[in-house]
Amino acid sequence: MEWLNPYHLQVASFVLINAILGVSIYVTLSTGQLSLGNAGFMSIGAYTAALLSTQHQVPIPAGILAGSLLAGAAGSWSASRHFGFPASTSPSPRSDSARSSGPFSSTGSR
Repeated sequence: MEWLNPYHLQVASFVLINAILGVSIYVTLSTGQLSLGNAGFMSIGAYTAALLSTQHQVPIPAGILAGSLLAGAAGSWSASRHFGFPASTSPSPRSDSARSSGPFSSTGSR
């Protein structure tokens, strides 16, 4: 298996990793939204897997699993911070009457 040298394996790995990232970005772009969070969460998982494999001698499949779990947890935490999950039941600081009156409202006097 002369074609299976380390250089070809590295190039094939980079191609497949970037194909996965490209598909994940395509999914969000097809909805009309631009999200660079895919690359950020991918980097969290890749960095975690690399550190566990090289510095702590964790087997590569276990490092990849741990990296993907950490990236998923970071994504869940980010979504909960952004969207406010679980839904808060506290009233908003502005009441409905404060929202409907103002210089740009249609009900205000001119």
